[in-house]
Formats: sequence, structure tokens, C-alpha cells
Amino acid sequence: MRIGRLSVLLAALGVATLTGASPAVAGAGKLVYAFAVPPDGENPAGNLVALGGAFYGATGGGGTADLGTIYKIDLVTGTETVIYSFTGGSDGAGPFAGPIAFRGALYGTTYKGGAHGYGTVFRVDPGTGAETIVYSFRGGGDGELPQAALLNVGGLLYGTTAYGGQGDHGRCGCGTVFVVDPATGAERVIHSFQGGSDGAEPVASLIDVAGTLYGTTTSGGTYGTVFRVDPKSGAESVVHTFSGLDGAAPTASLIYLHGDLFGTTLYGGVGYDGGYGTVFALNPATGVTRVLYRFTSITDGVDPMGGLLYHDGLLYGTTEAGSGGDGGTVFTINPVSGAETNLLELASIGADASQSSLIAVGGTLLGTSLGGGSLCPNGYGCGTIFAFTP
Repeated sequence: MRIGRLSVLLAALGVATLTGASPAVAGAGKLVYAFAVPPDGENPAGNLVALGGAFYGATGGGGTADLGTIYKIDLVTGTETVIYSFTGGSDGAGPFAGPIAFRGALYGTTYKGGAHGYGTVFRVDPGTGAETIVYSFRGGGDGELPQAALLNVGGLLYGTTAYGGQGDHGRCGCGTVFVVDPATGAERVIHSFQGGSDGAEPVASLIDVAGTLYGTTTSGGTYGTVFRVDPKSGAESVVHTFSGLDGAAPTASLIYLHGDLFGTTLYGGVGYDGGYGTVFALNPATGVTRVLYRFTSITDGVDPMGGLLYHDGLLYGTTEAGSGGDGGTVFTINPVSGAETNLLELASIGADASQSSLIAVGGTLLGTSLGGGSLCPNGYGCGTIFAFTP
């Protein structure tokens, strides 16, 4: 367990509580926390979640076994604490996505480990740090290697696995959509991706729009897809296939706003090989898609891997790289006009590539960066939590 003081930075940012006042100076970015060498967490890729007056998140590495952690940041006392370290055995390893808060506990997925080595759905008690495995994936037709956060719909948890299922995409299937009952651990695959026009490799979490689940696949179609699934029947259909010019390889969860789905693609925009990613809007009823913005150069931001946040009438997001190809950025997009502004170069505050979506705390936006901060044994930064005030 490692504890670090955050109170000075939090006070400077005006984030004393979850409903704290906004900082006085707009346009300011600061590091909230820099992860250090294990047994602290290392390389946070997922989103933060608020529960009981604190933030929680996951790191893909670090911890006592260097196989990932669940950590807590208490905004009242200003401390960061690793509350659970994954060991790589039956308890799982490598949580790529952040946990969700559900019925007073934290629920998430690990990419590997579990009873069969293909990943898990887990629960962590935020008070005691006790971890319980809800389900261990069996691989093959059952799905394997989940990378996405879970979604609570009516007390059941829905998610995706990047591989496995009944499809045929390389050695281990095209991925699945699954549902698990957190009370009993009963799990069911509701859709197996077939590759080709059906899509393959869903790595993003799902969203619920009026009882229908929507998500993305990074491949299949031409350059990835947006799909819908009926959570009861498992009936699936592709809403949109990316062409390259409108984006390629979507890796982030969608958001629903004013009747449209908004999202990002990691590549594409000016052809698959020539593009740096896009922000798009999609009408789920008609399938009509419009590109709000095409990233065009490293000074503009490169490869938006995380999802979008709607805040005060604008869309906010992050990129993996920025000026000079390093560091990443925080950007904003007008959802109507598509006007884009590069708000913050993460390297300027000591952060690095961000793969997470932002969350809003009062008037402050918080996110995680995969690198930056203190150097870890691999020679790269261990990762950070950063804050930005528009």
C-alpha cells in the first residue's frame, strides 16, 4: 500500500469535495497525482468513478505483483491508496478499464487471470479492499480477454470481450457481448461477433439508449463498426460501418446526446493510413453519420482513444499524442458546428498519453494519463491523474 498527499493540489484546483467550487482561473491544467514505482499502481488507462466522497480507478500494472491495482483518491483527506493489488491467479490480472460503482461496491473486469486464465468480472469492497470474483471467463465460445468497463442495466451487468465467442477471427474468435448477474455469478453470451460485415473485437463499454445497447468494434465491417444489441433477445445489427474517411478503429464508448450517438475513432479521417482520428455523430435510427472533426496533424492532437464528455454545451475529449507526437491533449468540440480547440498539451503539466474519458467534478474536468509522472522500472512514466478547468 502506498499513500501520497494530494491536498495542496486539490485545494489549488478548488476540488475539495465532489461538489466543490470551480477553480478561479479558467484554462488551467495541473497534475493531481503522479503514480510511483510498484507497489503503487502503474499506467492508469481507465476512467475515474466517484463513490462515497472519493474517486476510484484501476491501473493495468503496478501493485505488489505488478499486475494491476484498484486505487482510491480521497478528496477530503487528500490521500491516494492502493486498496487492492491483483496477483494474476484466480483473482485476475490487468484491469484495462476503470471500475463502475454499483450497490456500494466497485465492479470491473480484468483482461487476464481468473480460474481459466481468460479474464474475470470482479467486485471490490471500497471500505475493506476485499475482492471477490463474480465470474471467470472460460475462453472459446464463452468469450475471453475483456477490456471494457461494465454497464448496469436493471441490476444486471453487461459488457464485451475483445475475443472469444463463436466467430472465427484469428485464434480465438471475434468477441462477444455478455451479461452477468452480480448476485449469482450466472453469465450468458448474448451475441458472438462473426467478423466481416458483423464487426470484430469490441474493446469499448456499452451504453443503454431506451432499452437498446449500443457499442463499437475496432475491426470488421470495413474499418470498424457501430452496432446495436437487444439485451433480452441478443438480436444484433450493424448501425454503421466506417469507411476510413469518416474514421477507423473506434476504441471508445459512445455517448447519446440530442437523439444522436457521438464518438471517436482512433485512426482515419483522411484515409485509414493518413488520418489521425475523428469525432463523429451518428443518428441511430437512420444510420446517417457526419464527421464533426478530422484530426489533421500532431500539433492538432493525434489518435483520440478515449470517449467524449458532454459538459456545458460542448464535447470534451483526450488524445494519445499531441504536439511533437508526444504527451497527448485535451480538446473540445462544438457538437453542432464541429469547431475544435486544442485546450491543453498534457506534456506541459507532466502528463502523457491519455486513453480515458474525462469526468466533470463541479467545473473541473479530471482524467488519467497512461504515462507521465514518476519513472517506473520500464523507463517510462508510471502515469498520472490530471485536472483541467475549461
